Amino acid sequence: MLRIGTIVMGAADVRRAVSFWCQALNYVPRYEVADDWAVLVPADGRAGPGLSLARSETPAQDHPGCIRICTPPTPTIRPPRWSA
Repeated sequence: MLRIGTIVMGAADVRRAVSFWCQALNYVPRYEVADDWAVLVPADGRAGPGLSLARSETPAQDHPGCIRICTPPTPTIRPPRWSA
């Protein structure tokens, strides 16, 4: 089973993005918010993915072509065994 741990998004103004996403999702900062990085988690302590916001100077695309998904190997995710 795949579980999403954190969603990472870029923002030109991290503090403004924190304000928006905290209200939109009922999340709170996990740590002190910096000008270039913040991690948000569900306010009520429920299980759910974190939202990390990183400062980005790259302009938003009108129609993004793809979403990058990074899945680091964990003990629960193993490649299948192929039989010969």
